Amino acid sequence: MIGVAEFFACEVRPPDEMALGMFGLIGDHIGLFIKRIRAYQESSRHARVSGLRADVALALSRGGALRDVLQACAAAVVDHLGASFARVWTLNGAGDTLELQASAGLYTHIDGPHGRVPMGAFKIGWIAAARQPHISNSVVDAPRVTDRERARREGMQAFAGYPLVIDDRLVGVLATFSKSTLDGIVLDELEPVAAAIAQFSIAGAPVRSVIAARL
Repeated sequence: MIGVAEFFACEVRPPDEMALGMFGLIGDHIGLFIKRIRAYQESSRHARVSGLRADVALALSRGGALRDVLQACAAAVVDHLGASFARVWTLNGAGDTLELQASAGLYTHIDGPHGRVPMGAFKIGWIAAARQPHISNSVVDAPRVTDRERARREGMQAFAGYPLVIDDRLVGVLATFSKSTLDGIVLDELEPVAAAIAQFSIAGAPVRSVIAARL
């Protein structure tokens, strides 16, 4: 069962086997159409996830300067998940401030108001302090949003933020904003991506086997 189709008339009619058969045929075609659309959407989601994994693994495997690698990872999130923008912060040496290292999509600057976020401040600092992911498909109504009017004006719908943690050590935060809702499959895949980025950030140079295991 996929759904129900209703047909109404303005006058009383006797049972019409031909009409009932036609309605049944219409229902069958609608059902097949919906099934194909859902199959296509599912295939599309898995393709996006596979592309994200591949591009992040490639960026981490190539290595290079930390900021360049993180920028490539943020760009992969935007490209494959359809996010409006994605950002990566890393924890400074003193352990009290998150510093924006990469920003891709709608915003590419890293020296704005959120370039340095104190631990516990705003949504990003809270994710870092709590070491817990925060996910919302209603950004305007979500807690700790600093500029609700701007989010509403730009049509931001969803937010997903993940702490970068490896061996119980906090490294930073990965966050993404989207103008469309993020489904469960996409959100589940962001967690191993965050774990792989955390591994690279601590190790300085990636270990291919570790990255492959996480992605």
